[in-house]
Amino acid sequence: MSAVVFSFGAAFTIAVVLTPVLRRFAHRIGYLDVPGANSSHATPVPRSGGYAILFGIVIASGVAGAFADRGVTVFLASAVVLAVVAAIDDFRSLPRFSRFIVQIVVATAIAYEGDALLATVLLPFGVDVQFGPFAGVVAIAWTVGMINAYNFMDGLNGMASVEGIVCGVALTILSLSIDDPAGAVLAAAIAGACAGFVPFNLPSGSIFMGDAGSASLGFLFAMLSLRLAAMGLPFVAVVLPLLPFLFDSSATVVLRAARGERFFATRHRSHFYQRLNQMGYTHAQVTALYGLLALAGSVVALAYTVLTDPLKLLLLSGVVAMHVAFALWVTARENR
Repeated sequence: MSAVVFSFGAAFTIAVVLTPVLRRFAHRIGYLDVPGANSSHATPVPRSGGYAILFGIVIASGVAGAFADRGVTVFLASAVVLAVVAAIDDFRSLPRFSRFIVQIVVATAIAYEGDALLATVLLPFGVDVQFGPFAGVVAIAWTVGMINAYNFMDGLNGMASVEGIVCGVALTILSLSIDDPAGAVLAAAIAGACAGFVPFNLPSGSIFMGDAGSASLGFLFAMLSLRLAAMGLPFVAVVLPLLPFLFDSSATVVLRAARGERFFATRHRSHFYQRLNQMGYTHAQVTALYGLLALAGSVVALAYTVLTDPLKLLLLSGVVAMHVAFALWVTARENR
């Protein structure tokens, strides 16, 4: 437990120290996110915050002893690779397809060489969905999907970092509950680094985490969820803290595809969180709403294993219904 607390505190401290340093450096070299037609900011903003988050996660996890676990070490090394690709893209503007291929290659290598597979999804009343020979393919799809979902949802101040705090804490507790100290250290480092970054991002938007941060966080949460599922926790429970991001990104992609739009390759402002912001809700208000949705999912996830099957089904249905109701409410307010 002391290693987990240390990991959180160390990652928090590193992010707090590095974020303003990297903000000044980004201004100096012009490493800025220049606003466009679909941006939620009006002036160029440094996009170097993700490196402070990733440095905090890697260093804190290593010092806390997580590198002794091969799986966590591979996860962190792969997250660094994704961050490097994001940095190259920022300076040379790589085609989206190229980044997508890198994500698939990294996910494939870990799925088949690191045993990060998704073999089964256990539902209430003993319903067990087995993926058999497709366990690796499902794990790859989940990992790539989570990377892009987190990237899609990093569009308002505080959104991605508050989600990182809530999910990081939830996965820390879940990891401790099944005696996975290395996983708990990594999850705590994620929560701590995001907590150290958010004061510079949420009130003023003076720095963004950028693709390096969002891709790394999405990837690490995908890996931790697969790890927890492989160690015996129900996958449906593990992903509940991530449901606000998963639901918004998935529903938006499906709706855009149904309308015949280029749903994946073009920038847009049709996510539910963006639509709320366009209706006049502030970044802080929208972030707080999504944080509460993540918190609700986390509470159910933490209690899931001790619940009866009827209660599991009721609460799972309730969390999903909450997100559907939220989407319908946003649409109704738009129409009004």
